[in-house]
Amino acid sequence: MKKSLINEAVKRISLDREHGAAQLAKEALKALKLIIEMDKSKNLTEFLINVEEAGFKLANARPSMASLMNLISKTIYLIKERSNALSLKELKKFAISKINEIIFESENAVNKIAELASKFIKEKTVITHSFSSTVIEAIKKSSVKKVIVSEGRPLFEGRKTAIQLSKFNIPTILITDAALGFFISKSEAALVGCDSILIDGSIVNKVGTYLLALAAKDNNIPFYVVSETSKIIPKNINEIKLETLSGKEIAKKLPKKIKVENLYFDITKPNLITALITEEGIIKPEEIKIKAQEILKHYNALKIN
Repeated sequence: MKKSLINEAVKRISLDREHGAAQLAKEALKALKLIIEMDKSKNLTEFLINVEEAGFKLANARPSMASLMNLISKTIYLIKERSNALSLKELKKFAISKINEIIFESENAVNKIAELASKFIKEKTVITHSFSSTVIEAIKKSSVKKVIVSEGRPLFEGRKTAIQLSKFNIPTILITDAALGFFISKSEAALVGCDSILIDGSIVNKVGTYLLALAAKDNNIPFYVVSETSKIIPKNINEIKLETLSGKEIAKKLPKKIKVENLYFDITKPNLITALITEEGIIKPEEIKIKAQEILKHYNALKIN
């Protein structure tokens, strides 16, 4: 197996600031599929070692994005589970088939979530933050009055959201992140995606989401989160390390005495969330705990802590 192929895929995913968690998880699965197709292992043991190594690197390419880690670890778990009953050729065929199936399920999940979420925002003025393909799908399926989008500094993912919405002739207002507190009173519902769902029902999403949730709570505006259940992780708030990026994304020329902190994600607690909308319906905190235990079993296949 070519390590360069793995490293190139990991680098591409780790540096990608254009796409959300669902898309990057799909890219990781496609990379794993290509690695398996090109694998030259001579026996099952060698193949499993190579696949586990590739899976571990891909799963950890973006640790803050749960669906990437979850779907890769689930794939490796299923491959290892079937390894005792199949030949090397059969196992490779099974692995490729399973990856295609997981990708299809993920894409179908987005459609189900969007359908359900559209019922909560129909004919309303919606406010959102950053970029989420699931949020965009939900809005497309709804006859919303208009959408208020914050920029999502420093990389302006919100601008990408606004441009996408404009292509579908959806009335859109682009605002600065700092203006969220003012514009929340002009909206009727807040709708965001997320990168991870923690075991207590808290969510990890682009920094600024927490401030939007606080503003929504203070103004009695419902705050909805759309997410695949594959974004659940078996961790609590104290176990999460939030991803930070280069300070140069915020400011390139500053006095050396100034330290720039470019925090990429923040955490929104469940008391600020009106509903978690998933492909399985509205999910409750106690259901999250059950699903987290299943995911932990998959993590063990890759020895992920």
